[in-house]
Amino acid sequence: MYELTAKDGGWGGGVWSRQDKNGEEQGLKISVQNADKMFTDLAESVFGIIRDDKD
Repeated sequence: MYELTAKDGGWGGGVWSRQDKNGEEQGLKISVQNADKMFTDLAESVFGIIRDDKD
């Protein structure tokens, strides 16, 4: 789905990747990476709490 372009039927979703005026990468790719990191951090915290409770 991230390979779709406007030629594929007027798809107007988020931009997968682009650089902002400061040269930093922005777009849906970064949002997905940020969400993945937040989920991973949260999961690790929950697992840590569970391990602590078992001790």
